[in-house]
Amino acid sequence: MKSLVKTISLMSVLLCTVLMGSAVWAGPGGGPDDGPDGARMNKALEQLDLSDAQRKQVDALMEATRKDMRSLMERRHKAMQAMEPAKKAAWDAKKARQQADAYGAIAADMAYQRMEMGSRLRAILNDQQWQALEKMRNERRGDMREQIGSRGDGKGPRHDRHANE
Repeated sequence: MKSLVKTISLMSVLLCTVLMGSAVWAGPGGGPDDGPDGARMNKALEQLDLSDAQRKQVDALMEATRKDMRSLMERRHKAMQAMEPAKKAAWDAKKARQQADAYGAIAADMAYQRMEMGSRLRAILNDQQWQALEKMRNERRGDMREQIGSRGDGKGPRHDRHANE
């Protein structure tokens, strides 16, 4: 059971890292997952002064990515649901490994999708636009790290977890 919990925890950390690292890659009008990042991406793209042709290419890219990501998110949700009974049933290492591997494969597909979208976006933007987008992305990462680091008063679960080390 500890192995399954550790695997799920590691996959969650990996997924959060991928999501945080790609926050600026979400698409216009809601992004691939219709989360708040779509608005951030629209704002970022507005600052890049895209030509009409570039905007049309970016919109098409984001729409295609949105559809693929929705499908992957649905698969990820189903994989997570499939792992729930293992918490209550007798331990079956083989089944747990299969479920964890299935979940990991979906997380890998999501990471690949984001990397492919980034590469395709890079091909649409000129060098100045790409550098400006990268700067915004790095600033966003720094802001997120600050927010995460400043949360809580040191008495929450994170603090308690480290108190036992």
